[in-house]
Amino acid sequence: MSSLPDFTDPGMRAPLRLTISLASPMALARGSGYAHAWHLLRAAVHRGVLTVRPSGGANDHEISWPLPSDPSSVPRARRLIRGKLTDWGLDEQSEVAELLVSELVTNAVHYASGPVGLTLHSLDDTLRCEVEDTDTARPHMRRAHENDEGGRGLHMVELLSRRWGSEGTPTGKVVWFELSAHASPKAKIDI
Repeated sequence: MSSLPDFTDPGMRAPLRLTISLASPMALARGSGYAHAWHLLRAAVHRGVLTVRPSGGANDHEISWPLPSDPSSVPRARRLIRGKLTDWGLDEQSEVAELLVSELVTNAVHYASGPVGLTLHSLDDTLRCEVEDTDTARPHMRRAHENDEGGRGLHMVELLSRRWGSEGTPTGKVVWFELSAHASPKAKIDI
């Protein structure tokens, strides 16, 4: 995470910090340089995801993990998500987050050939999970037939998340979903 100096807005009491995530797990694995960082910065500005906001909130967290492109990464991703959500006091979203992360990591391992990156963000009332892989093909929901063993995962992501999507990267894509950081009673699921 690269952070520029604090900027103080005269109309606000809290200092503002402009933060740019330049060190994704995939970028760290590649040992990328300034050109790649510049590309990421320009892409963030172009997509409108570069924002200025009050910094240092109690619910402002981010962590990333590199994962091998191997089926063993799926249960490891679940354990990492469960542990970090417990550390952050967000246990109530653990079951849904684990389920959806399992789906996205499974897809990444199945369709991509390189390393997988898992990033978890918590900001205010939003929990965002991102899975980065080296496959450039964007995911799409397909109609699963009665006897198909696959094809239902993204429908589950659509149903259980607040929103989800994908973004291209210089080396593949990121597929992400967002949940409310604190589950409402009707959003909880019994397994």
